[in-house]
Amino acid sequence: MYVMSAQYCDAEDLKKYLAPIIVVTSLASVCGFAAGSAYVSMDEDLNNWVSLASGLLGVLATTITAVRNTVKFDVKAEMFRGAAGQYRLLATRLEARMREHRMQMMHESWSDPAVRRREIDTFNTFFTENYKVILTSQAEMKYFPPGAAVGSHGGAERTRVRASARKSGPLQAARGAALPVASWIGVSASRVSLR
Repeated sequence: MYVMSAQYCDAEDLKKYLAPIIVVTSLASVCGFAAGSAYVSMDEDLNNWVSLASGLLGVLATTITAVRNTVKFDVKAEMFRGAAGQYRLLATRLEARMREHRMQMMHESWSDPAVRRREIDTFNTFFTENYKVILTSQAEMKYFPPGAAVGSHGGAERTRVRASARKSGPLQAARGAALPVASWIGVSASRVSLR
């Protein structure tokens, strides 16, 4: 979700602000150059109009830049990218811990109370440490994902999960329901397993 939000903010920034700023400043430069050329300076009225157009385009570029700095799409995109990186790191840690647990359980019995207690303590410690990472990530993220990015993400996933539930039964439907959460934190669909 955060990666999609960053991409959305980048696209909006480019479309609404950066591209117009580039075009307007280029036109202002061309008008300024034309106002100083020998062809335009011969006609005083034309020279005045070209100089005025150059000045107005410069003011327009400054205004668009000021609005861009107020909206801060570029800052939001970087914050979403940072949060996506934090959640991707968290998903990697969780996956590594789960793999470690599986390897230990291949050699030990879960029915042994000492093993069970040790594993519960280990998981409690793991989740306490990573809970702090989640809280820190959420505290650093000052913006909500844009509605357009959220709407496009959730609708397709819900439709796919419902179709999966009708075709393959409850276990596959549960796996399908886990995919939006997995994609939100950056885990690929092939890694989601309910075994």
